Amino acid sequence: MNTFSCIGPDCEDNCCHGWRVDIDADSYERLKTAASFSAKPIRKKLMDLIQITDPSDDPVKKKVLEKMGSRAKRLKMKPSYAFKLDDEGICHFQTEEKLCEIHSHFGGEMLPVVCATYPRKLQRFGKHFELTAVVSCPEVSRKLLLHDDAADEEPLDLSRQSKRGLSTGMNPRKLHHYWQMLFEARGFILEVLRRRELSFDARIFVVLWFAKRTATALNRDDARGDTEAVRREIALLRNPRYVDEITKRYSAVETPSSLVMVMARAIMNPRTKSGRATFRRLARFILDSYRDLQAAFSQTESASQGLSVDAAWTEYSARRAHVIEKAGPAMDRVLTNYSINFWMQRLPSEAPNLMVHTQRLLSYLALTKFLVYSHPHLHRDAPFETSFSQRFDEVVVEVFFKAARHIEHSSLLTSLETVIEQQNLGGLGGAVYLARF
Repeated sequence: MNTFSCIGPDCEDNCCHGWRVDIDADSYERLKTAASFSAKPIRKKLMDLIQITDPSDDPVKKKVLEKMGSRAKRLKMKPSYAFKLDDEGICHFQTEEKLCEIHSHFGGEMLPVVCATYPRKLQRFGKHFELTAVVSCPEVSRKLLLHDDAADEEPLDLSRQSKRGLSTGMNPRKLHHYWQMLFEARGFILEVLRRRELSFDARIFVVLWFAKRTATALNRDDARGDTEAVRREIALLRNPRYVDEITKRYSAVETPSSLVMVMARAIMNPRTKSGRATFRRLARFILDSYRDLQAAFSQTESASQGLSVDAAWTEYSARRAHVIEKAGPAMDRVLTNYSINFWMQRLPSEAPNLMVHTQRLLSYLALTKFLVYSHPHLHRDAPFETSFSQRFDEVVVEVFFKAARHIEHSSLLTSLETVIEQQNLGGLGGAVYLARF
């Protein structure tokens, strides 16, 4: 985050299309004032292209307000503002050069908070702040995934943040034990993920083991969990001999071949088509390179399907081995940095317990590993003029940012979790399979 800056028109994608562009109330008032002192064309365009939504216009909210009667006045429900998008979902203020007309006309300080802060994510923890960013931005993916020190913690200079749009945070000063212990547990997980002397597979299994063992104590529905039990688990997992003992069990587990079909079916599920077309094209390009995987989808007899799935798994395993042989340390870095960013940015309080939160990370990692390891550009020598390491970097950035953007607009991860449950791959066993995928 100390080196990140928007690369504007040089970006292979941009953040001015495909999602709602909200305007906070303060920014709306500033833009309205600035427009009143501006030339007529920009003033008219600005006022015409801001959509104002009155809460009372929402049928559901209106019904609630009617039931509440006079009490509704005390709610002080305020209107919401957003920029209108064109028929292709692009902000009207994006220029042909893919720059922002509001930024160029009024200056960066006039941008709404969401435009000024994306892809950054600033969160407060008691008296301190943490700044991370989302990988749905291609430049963030490059900065985060392609550098060994990208997930190291650095002192945060808040004066560099022109607009401090705060996301939710965790307050460890809260009295009940759940919040205090959750903050401590998150710190321990980050500590584990930074143990570079261990392989990434070993580290992620330690995190999974800890999450499973503490799921009862660190449960959102029970704020009186056994915090001492959590601390005992932390102490045990700081013992190298104990870690070595449990990771031996992990290394002996064999992933079922059916998991390759689980991934493919989740990606191809029609319910996930509400997301980004760029991701769907990428996924189709990769899946089409598996002859036996396509055969498995077309078969109706279970025996034939089983043979096709086994063949697809064999091919995936070979592709995975090839990429690891060529770029094993680089892939370890990619997975490590993403996971650290996940635990810093996606707070464990989002999930009922640490186990569910860890499974969500593993689902995303399994999806991206399948796409990276399978990508045809890492298995064809011609007509590429770039080195394998350069192609690997390009594939990693493309997969991670496109998957993140797609997931934000579709039910892909939910679909994947559903398929995993249907295949009886839930719980610790299924999570281990995902981790080893």
